[in-house]
Amino acid sequence: MGRERRAVVGAAVALAVAVVATLLIVSSDAGGTTSAGSGAVAGTSTTRPLQPPPATGRPTSFRFLSSPDFFNADIGDLSTLSGWSAFVAGWHQRFPGVPVPNSWNDHQAALVDQILGQFAAEKPDDVLVAGDTVAGHWGEDKWYVHGHKVRTDIFGPTSDRAERMAALDRAADFYFGAYEDFFADRGLRLWPAIGDHEYGDNPWSGSNPSHRLKRAAFPTIRKRFDENLVRPRIANGADVSRPAGPASRTAYATYLDPEVLLVSLDDFHPTGKAVTPRIDRRQLAWVRSVLAAADRAGTDWIIVQGHLPIVPTVRVSHSSAICYRGGTRSPLWRTMVRHHVDLYLNGEVHDNSVNTVDGITQISHGGLFAKAYTKGSTAYLVGDITGGKLSLTLKRWDITAAQSTPRVWQTTPKTPVLWAKTLSAKPRTIGTMTVTKNRRILSQRGLLREYRGAQRCGFRDGRPHVNL
Repeated sequence: MGRERRAVVGAAVALAVAVVATLLIVSSDAGGTTSAGSGAVAGTSTTRPLQPPPATGRPTSFRFLSSPDFFNADIGDLSTLSGWSAFVAGWHQRFPGVPVPNSWNDHQAALVDQILGQFAAEKPDDVLVAGDTVAGHWGEDKWYVHGHKVRTDIFGPTSDRAERMAALDRAADFYFGAYEDFFADRGLRLWPAIGDHEYGDNPWSGSNPSHRLKRAAFPTIRKRFDENLVRPRIANGADVSRPAGPASRTAYATYLDPEVLLVSLDDFHPTGKAVTPRIDRRQLAWVRSVLAAADRAGTDWIIVQGHLPIVPTVRVSHSSAICYRGGTRSPLWRTMVRHHVDLYLNGEVHDNSVNTVDGITQISHGGLFAKAYTKGSTAYLVGDITGGKLSLTLKRWDITAAQSTPRVWQTTPKTPVLWAKTLSAKPRTIGTMTVTKNRRILSQRGLLREYRGAQRCGFRDGRPHVNL
């Protein structure tokens, strides 16, 4: 890991029974922009639409890489926390001979190195991840030892609501920070959107205590997402526009290139006792102003990313398959059509589909990094913009072997992360597509051909649902 995180460890001694070390993560809640690295000039954050950077006078040449739902699991080396040695000592006294729980092992390290090494080898200018960077079942602490459910207290006690919220906050800070480090350590500039797993995973509705906690945690999650995954870009010189209102920490727009605008959405809106899969009104007003300004400026390429499919006819694999409320009849889609959005990139469905509607190309893509499934290996999209043409290449690794037990530690067994998964040495190309600046499609092959199948996502918060 590239950064150190501070921790406080408390120990409770049960006479003649066990010694329990409780690991608590304490993170600073500093406001303002994160300090820039050595020599970096901090960028700006505004609620106003951005003006494009000065044109270079040369034809646009820009490459992006997109891989939604990477990781879709809590991945990070907990041994980097100070106080870990005390936790390990307590664990061994409680459970002699039982491996110490960690969200990391040598197999995960090799898998991360292989995939992010390939991402870096593609030499993208920017990397986009349209949500589900984590598992997010935080504020819970359920693990099994010899068939019995135990608490680890890794992120603190979880006996009441206040303790659960504090543990959730610490877990969010740790795993979001670890995610940023994985990319930064390899020189990859990350631009993530927020997904359902960052918000604890669907469902959210009703009076179930776990669902109520997840709804109440939205402000906490948004704060930690911003601090760990958005502010580092601003600190290192990016200029961003952000909406007012509840999505002010999670939605943003930025110019990746003088002729390439990225708009990243937060398409989860809490509404009392439920969460609606759509953007809120103030975010919608901001999207309208940002896209209208880009239209007036004559920006060549507009990319929007959000976690949820808007066009509902998509391939689905091991997913609760939430769709954006209202689909292509929604005010968001009509706004995107009106202002000539070229590309809408989404995740959620853990499979790959293309839908071109009203001149906008929606690409659903991504995969499952470490879950206990043989289908749905990590996939990614490379986009090359050269002058007036966008060339897209979709790649995916084949899974050659998997070891399901023991499992990598997560806050609950709901997230079945494999102990080891082996991928093919290199990913293979599974689709290509070329489109012009005026949105004329020149070619489509493989899984980047138009999807005309019968699978669909649904306009719901995930009941009944699959925890993915």
